[in-house]
Amino acid sequence: MGTEDKEETFDVVDENNRIIGKELRSVVHRKGLLHRTCHIIIFSHGGKVILQKRSADNLMCPLKWDLSAAEHLAQGEDYPSGAARGIREELSIRGVSLEKLRGPRLQEFSYPNGMIDRELTVLFRGSYGGEIRIDPNELAEARFFRIDDVKRMIKENPDQFTPWFLNEWKWLEDNDLV
Repeated sequence: MGTEDKEETFDVVDENNRIIGKELRSVVHRKGLLHRTCHIIIFSHGGKVILQKRSADNLMCPLKWDLSAAEHLAQGEDYPSGAARGIREELSIRGVSLEKLRGPRLQEFSYPNGMIDRELTVLFRGSYGGEIRIDPNELAEARFFRIDDVKRMIKENPDQFTPWFLNEWKWLEDNDLV
């Protein structure tokens, strides 16, 4: 969900996830129009998790730790395709089998810069143990973390994470998935 040279167009949906229109990314976030996103959490074969740090020029939550990938769906794209594209573009991960954990579910966030996120989000998980190569236009960094270290980081300073990461992580903990 980083910066782009050409502004993307998103499907605008209703609360039942039916497409009701299309709009530019900037308009969607300025007006708080409901749109589709996916979140992806990738675990290593050794029980670690990949987290990414958002780029400094990201309009929403710059330099905050986030899920392995968080992706807006392109116009006409389905959730599984968006998730696969997200990990490919942001982390150079290909061919990972992704499992849908939940969703679509409504999430709403507002930011100090006036942007509003109203999203229907699907959460996916996958397993990967290879190399990570980030897109520096999208991310400041990404790396594997031990689960206990993530829990400690959240306890010590939850503000270093995106709000949607904290929501998804709590759900993962509540469901004994981390």
